Amino acid sequence: MLLIIGAALVPISALQAWSTFELERQQVSATESDALRLLALIEDQQAATIAGVRQVLAVLRQTKVIVERDWPGCQDLLSRTRDELPDYLSVYVTDDRGINVCAAEPRAVGLDSSRREHIAAALAGKPFATGSRIITRASGKSALPLALPIRDGTTGAVTGTVAALLDTGSLDTALAAKPLPSGATLTVADRTGTIIARTPDRTGLLGTRLPDSFEMLAFQRSTGVRRMVDLDGATRLIAFSPPDAGATELFIALGLDQTSAAAALRDTRSHAMVLLVTVAAGTALSVLWMGHLYVRIPAASLSDSARRWRAGELGARAEVRSSAVEFARLAADFNAMADALDLRERALRSTSEQHRAVFETAVDAIVVIDETGIIQSLNPATEKTFGYAAGELLGSNVRILMGAEHRAFHNAYIRNYLETGVRRIIGIGRTVEGRRNDGTLFPLELSIAEWRDQSGRRFFTGIMRDISARVAAERQAEDERSRLRRIVDGAPFPVMVHAETGEILHISGTWLDLTGYARDELVRVADWAERAYGRDVSKHAAVLSDIERLYQLDRALDEGEHVVRTASGVRRTWAFRSAPVGRDAAGRRLVVTMAADVTERRDGEERVRLLMREVDHRAKNALMVVQSIVQMSRSEDPAEFSRAVEGRIQAMARAHSLLATSGWSGTDLHRLLLEELLVYTGEERISLSGPPVSIRPEATQAVSLSLHELATNAVKHGALSSAAGQVEVIWSPPEVGGTLCLWWQESDGPAVPGEPEHSGFGTVLLRQVIEGQLGGTIDMHWDDPGLACLISLPDDTWQASGVSETAALRPSSAQPVPPSERTEASGQRVLVVEDEALTALALQSLLESAGYAVLGPVGRVEDALDLLRSGPPDAAVLDVNLFGATVDPVAFALEAMGVPFLFCTGYQGGGTAGAHHSKAPMLGKPVNANTLLAAVDDLIVRA
Repeated sequence: MLLIIGAALVPISALQAWSTFELERQQVSATESDALRLLALIEDQQAATIAGVRQVLAVLRQTKVIVERDWPGCQDLLSRTRDELPDYLSVYVTDDRGINVCAAEPRAVGLDSSRREHIAAALAGKPFATGSRIITRASGKSALPLALPIRDGTTGAVTGTVAALLDTGSLDTALAAKPLPSGATLTVADRTGTIIARTPDRTGLLGTRLPDSFEMLAFQRSTGVRRMVDLDGATRLIAFSPPDAGATELFIALGLDQTSAAAALRDTRSHAMVLLVTVAAGTALSVLWMGHLYVRIPAASLSDSARRWRAGELGARAEVRSSAVEFARLAADFNAMADALDLRERALRSTSEQHRAVFETAVDAIVVIDETGIIQSLNPATEKTFGYAAGELLGSNVRILMGAEHRAFHNAYIRNYLETGVRRIIGIGRTVEGRRNDGTLFPLELSIAEWRDQSGRRFFTGIMRDISARVAAERQAEDERSRLRRIVDGAPFPVMVHAETGEILHISGTWLDLTGYARDELVRVADWAERAYGRDVSKHAAVLSDIERLYQLDRALDEGEHVVRTASGVRRTWAFRSAPVGRDAAGRRLVVTMAADVTERRDGEERVRLLMREVDHRAKNALMVVQSIVQMSRSEDPAEFSRAVEGRIQAMARAHSLLATSGWSGTDLHRLLLEELLVYTGEERISLSGPPVSIRPEATQAVSLSLHELATNAVKHGALSSAAGQVEVIWSPPEVGGTLCLWWQESDGPAVPGEPEHSGFGTVLLRQVIEGQLGGTIDMHWDDPGLACLISLPDDTWQASGVSETAALRPSSAQPVPPSERTEASGQRVLVVEDEALTALALQSLLESAGYAVLGPVGRVEDALDLLRSGPPDAAVLDVNLFGATVDPVAFALEAMGVPFLFCTGYQGGGTAGAHHSKAPMLGKPVNANTLLAAVDDLIVRA
């Protein structure tokens, strides 16, 4: 018996030794697996916490006050919801500059958060940003920062962030409350390696940096297990999850103590060897006694524990004395297996609860179907999205939720995948058409995942998001872009929309029509600059550099006027104005540039400036001529001196009026002669003949003054001094490049005694003007039948083009009346309205010397109307323009009173007043004194 037992102990001892080492290996492997599973559970818990915070931020981001950037309303909302949020969570909102515009902690409003890592990342467009541990400025607490970007609903541009500060103390408290195996440690650090949670924290590690050995783990790409020295100096099995491996962006490390388990295994192995030696040396009695004590009893314990496990009592454990080595090992294996299964069961239950919580609270519709497309489960969001009750969908084919296009092919999709393994939609996000219970169709974003249960059955989980709002927004954005394109294309003025990259997105047809360039020639701004400005590199750079300035100022800017070149080479002056218009779908900044062609306006302004200079030049010349006439006129008789000066000024005035009538293009010689001679006599004593000839504007006044001297000489001493005298003027047909010859012949006047011994001022003036100023010649003959004068004018003083045959001119309606022929007035009242003081005084003096009583003179409409309220005058002399106001109100008042009046004005035809009162006599300034008195006398007679 003993030999049999001894022989049996040899293989048993070997088997026990192998089992012990294998158990140690399995223990290490199981511990590593358990550590990774426990780490995954802890990471899922942290991910759920952060996901919950993210969901809060996502919901808050969609509130009306934040979408409409109503910061006071936002502050009110955060203040009201402050008590509803957990104590460990603080929420705030920033604008696009990173400035806090509203916060659950009012003290945080106005703080600049732009340099915070999470705010900067969110403003840069990161969908969800986790920052490094910070000490908050408002509360001074340690916190983990999180942020989401706020995007403009139209352009998609980031307009701010919504952020949260998660109190790391809450993480530490949650970890401390989590049951961990004896001797285990749990460490959580942010991306920078700063410890934000530690349990148990007996060494005060919170807020410190991870040692180098742990930082190396933080840079790994996936989770793993290492045996190494923990932060408290103890050697543990460390299961770790790097920031880039999990959804939390945190570093999590779980340390498990293997010392006690390994020591127990070593002790068991030693006891087994001692036991084998003792058994080998024992007696059969000992063997028998030990068989009963260490075989039957442990076997019964193991059998009872197995029976209880089969009955569902998962807490059952085998209790076997350690001295029963084989059964103790079996009991240890059994208990280790039971512990592992229990831990796995607990983990499965926890994971299932987490998945169920996510499943029930998700805002997206989630549906689980089997291989035949039958709905097995669904979440509340599915009911809300599709308008069905859960009972209506469970057991139905998922096609009920699809539009007609996808419904017909859905089963074929699944069947094809099951047969071929070719994925059409599995694991791939796509947009499909959903169908609600009421029959309405709407766009869905669908993603499908495949999985199997414990029995190997295949299932598919579909996650569906209603994107109606997004599609509508995209459609609206496209409609707006289309409207903008149509507006720009049809704009009646040049318009261009271009991006900061230089691409021309839209350009109006007017731009192309005015420049003559084709659309395919103007693809980029550089193409326009090269064609419009040639090699001017500064212009090229300025076109694009101005975009930065436009967006900095955020308003429209006038870019000045530039000379551009058209396709035909014509240069035009364009005035440009540009404004920022936001960003396109690609995020590029856009600018609209409008232009106005001001070429004609600039040319007109230049012509006006030239005309103003010419008017100034001519006015000064006229004043100089008048000054010279006054200085050089000679007469012992003051009255004669006055008449001579007045006649010469009148001649200049007539020439000026003729120039104004012709638009300063020249004066018809026939009309110039007729105007000058009709002042002194009637048409029956005048004979004019010659082809159409126009005196140039530069020579008109000089020629007029010369003809005036000949006419006044004829009136004083020649043919017009007698009743039968005649004046005949003939001019030769002009030839291009030739000389214009004018023959003046008087007849039937007083006998001509011969050439005068002394030349008067008129003769001197005549020769000086013709020969000195005009560069012509004059030849005078004092013979019978009267004075004859031959005047030759060079070709630069006249022109033959643009002049038609001149019709006979009506004689002046106000011929000069010699003072001896008029009757002295008897005190009739004459209203004088004239805004030029010297002219008004001269009129007053002239009328009073003629026996009239002058009312005024006044220079403003209001003053004239005040005088009329005291009673009507007998007649009135009115200037047309009074300090920029028309005299029409005074004229209408006089007409209403039945008072006759005349206009004395420098306007050709009297301007608007002449048109409104066409029956009133019109005297042009400067007016002859006798002509004025004769006109006033005529008014009194008619009254």
